Amino acid sequence: MASAHAKQPLTSRLRKTPTAHANANNRAIPYSTPLGITREQATTIAHEAAAFTAKQLAKPFTVWTRWRSALGRSALGRNYCIIITAEGHDLNELLIENGLARIYGTRTALYDGRDSRAYLAKLAELEAKAKQLQRGAWRFGE
Repeated sequence: MASAHAKQPLTSRLRKTPTAHANANNRAIPYSTPLGITREQATTIAHEAAAFTAKQLAKPFTVWTRWRSALGRSALGRNYCIIITAEGHDLNELLIENGLARIYGTRTALYDGRDSRAYLAKLAELEAKAKQLQRGAWRFGE
């Protein structure tokens, strides 16, 4: 996918989903530790999240981006994005409600004018429901 302004490819990574690559075990630790699950369980969820995402993005989709300072260890900025599926669903919301990602974000105006605090609150509700129903990673922890 190419960015309309920069004419360069836009790479988007799902940062708070576990990593499925065998050589990325250390990247599974930050995901698994707060959930109380093992690396192996995090890898299982990573594969489920990858398959789920591929299915959701098999049809045309829309990517809304916002340039912000990076959270965490990086001093660089990055494009944060919200992906809207062909059916009009927010991929972040779908992943959270299925227990395939954790909430992680920065407060900033969203592409449609919504307040990010309200958006993060909605994600927290979806996460609580996924936890209650033991969906995705929540079936392993606690």
